[in-house]
Amino acid sequence: MTLSTAIQVGARRVNSARSILLFTYFCNVAFAALIILPLVVSFGTNLGSSLESDRLFPNFDLQWMMEWLTSQRFNPIILELPVLLAAALAYLLLSTFLSGGAIGYFYLGGREGFFTCCARYFPRLFRVSLIGMCFLLAVITIMALLNGAIHRLTIDSMEERLIVVLGWLRLLFGLTLFSLFSMIVDYAKIGCVMHDNGSAIHETVGAWRFVRRNFAGTFGLYAVLTVFGLLFLLAYHGLSELLSQNTIVTVLLVFVLRQLFVLARIWLRLVFWASQLELYQTEINR
Repeated sequence: MTLSTAIQVGARRVNSARSILLFTYFCNVAFAALIILPLVVSFGTNLGSSLESDRLFPNFDLQWMMEWLTSQRFNPIILELPVLLAAALAYLLLSTFLSGGAIGYFYLGGREGFFTCCARYFPRLFRVSLIGMCFLLAVITIMALLNGAIHRLTIDSMEERLIVVLGWLRLLFGLTLFSLFSMIVDYAKIGCVMHDNGSAIHETVGAWRFVRRNFAGTFGLYAVLTVFGLLFLLAYHGLSELLSQNTIVTVLLVFVLRQLFVLARIWLRLVFWASQLELYQTEINR
């Protein structure tokens, strides 16, 4: 199977399930609002009718935010920390719940309802997500160890080029490792949906074997869709920079643009699962 075929099939599956796309979008917006709202209230209370708000209106200054948080001894962040932790846990649960529904709905071709699939596959997919968290911690640990090794290796170096090259190699290695683990988790979730009685650990091992045997196809699909994501990001930044944000109209336009970007990201994530599902089904049925 060609990558373009897998992506086209995945995109058609997602486009035919717009209700899932919109529901996932509104869930993400709700969680973002829950996290941001306390800080927005704190900013508004601090700025009041100050002329500083006029300066920050066209272009928010992160340095001002750090100075303000320092002056407040980071109390707004500390007070919000329980909310952030609760929201992060809730988002992990909800995203896992929704991923099972989306993959199951795509796999069954809509023969079972979205929320039925969410409930059926949630327990195993949650265990896969926990394994994915362990992978993420492993990547963070490896990157920290590499950073320490590079520091020790270059501490007496008088040549900046060596530090830059090693830093870029470290970043490239970290991105490759993260991409590999991300693919394994995705295919493990797909395996849990397709093999209704498979355990999370068994499907994770099976996903690793599948990625290893079909590395060119799986990594190529991941890379192509990642490039699409980067293009969405570049288009968003390019268009937002063209708007000066010095009037209410332009601020509203940027807000709409940001929501379209969020929607595009969610659409792309669903296309990831649908395309990977198509590739997985095709390869294991050969």
